[in-house]
Amino acid sequence: MTDILIDTAAKITFVMVDTAGTEVTGLGTGFTLQVSKNGGAFGASAGTKAEIGSGWYSYVFAVAETDTAGPLAVKVTGAGAVQQNLLYNVVGSSWSSVATYVSTADVKAYMGISGSDDDALITSLIAKAEKYIEDYTKRVFTCAADTTHYFTVGADTEGDCIWFDEDLCAVTTVTSDVDGTPVVLAKNTDFITQPRNTTPWYGFKILSSTSKFWDYTSDPEKGITILGRWAYSTTPPQDIIFATMRLVAYYYRQKDASVFDTTALPDAGVIMIPQGVPKDVKAILDNYRKAVL
Repeated sequence: MTDILIDTAAKITFVMVDTAGTEVTGLGTGFTLQVSKNGGAFGASAGTKAEIGSGWYSYVFAVAETDTAGPLAVKVTGAGAVQQNLLYNVVGSSWSSVATYVSTADVKAYMGISGSDDDALITSLIAKAEKYIEDYTKRVFTCAADTTHYFTVGADTEGDCIWFDEDLCAVTTVTSDVDGTPVVLAKNTDFITQPRNTTPWYGFKILSSTSKFWDYTSDPEKGITILGRWAYSTTPPQDIIFATMRLVAYYYRQKDASVFDTTALPDAGVIMIPQGVPKDVKAILDNYRKAVL
C-alpha cells in the first residue's frame, strides 16, 4: 500500500482497461472518481483529473481528501472500462494541528524553485527533515496548540519542585490534586519557572508564600496536569529554520542519483561518496542537543 502524506495535494496515476484487458483511451476528464477516507462512505472527488495517454490517467487529490490519517480508498469508473479499485494509506500529523518549522514556499524560495510539480515531494521532505532534527536533538522546536501533560506526585516531584521530561515554553493551566479536589496554581503567585527568565522551562518551584503544593487524593499518577505549549519555543529559532531548509534541500538533491557530496581519488580512481547530513546542519543541531541520562 502506497503512503500519502496527510494534508497534501498528492498525485496518483492509474490505467483504465476494458473487460479484455485492453487499455481504454479517450476518456479525458470524463471518468468518475470517488474517495473514501478512513473507512467512511465514498464521496465525489474534488481534485483534478487528467488523461496522460495510452490508457493512463492521473488524479491530484484535494487537500480536504487527504486530511484524515488511515486508509484512503479510491474507485474509478469510465465508459467501456472496468472499475479500478485503488488503496492508499494517509500518514503523518495534520498540519492544521502541528506547527511546522518552514513552509513549502520557504523551501522553494531557498532553492530557487518556481514550479509546483514537486510541491508534494518537498512537503514530505520537510516532515522528514523535522523528524530528523527532533530525533537528533531530542527536542520539538515549536507547536501550534496547547496540550496537557500528566505528572506523578513523588516520581516527577521533589519537594517543592516538579521536573519535566520535555521542554515547556508557555503555560496556560497548572492543576494539582486532579483526582480529588482540583487546585489551580498561578504562575508567579504560587510557583516560579525553572529557569526564571528564559525558556524553555524544565520545571516549576512552589513559592514559600503559598499554601498550595503538589498533591493527590487516591492516585499519585493522577495528581498533576499542566496545560501549555510543550516545545522549545512558540516560534522556532532562526538557525533551526535555516537548518531545516538546508536539510530539506539536501534531501531534495539526493533524488538525482548522480548528485554526490564528496569525490575521493584513491589510487587515481574516482569514487563518489555521499557525505550524509551537511556538517553545518549538524553543527547547528549540536548546540540544541539535549543530554539524555
